[in-house]
Amino acid sequence: MKKITTIIGLLLLLSTTPVVAADSSVKEGKNVENKECLRSAVSERENTLRLAFSEFTTAQASAYYNRGPALISAYDAHTSVKDIKAAVKAAWAEYRNASKTAYKEWRKDRSDAWKVFKTSAKNCKGTSEVSDVANLKEDVGI
Repeated sequence: MKKITTIIGLLLLLSTTPVVAADSSVKEGKNVENKECLRSAVSERENTLRLAFSEFTTAQASAYYNRGPALISAYDAHTSVKDIKAAVKAAWAEYRNASKTAYKEWRKDRSDAWKVFKTSAKNCKGTSEVSDVANLKEDVGI
């Protein structure tokens, strides 16, 4: 009975332990030349992305912040159906334009940051095996 319990325990342990495969594309023991160059490029990219995203969220929050009072004002300032509808439509149009502009700027800033990084990373000789340029697809943002 003790052997069966031990065997079952080992099987459970083995079935829940992740298997880590070695990456055959990276040669073990090989040092990365110019890693400070790549580190600097990554740092610049991430700081640029962080700032651009902060600007995007601020602009988007501002669009929401302005939409509420504009919609409320549409009902407070007008009495006719026609005027209320026009003011509501204008409030939503202003919000939509501000939101679109913020999004376009975020996408452009994000794209520019990755373009600069790709160029910088290319100039960092000997770092292509460890560069994270391929992760652009993972940085989907919004």
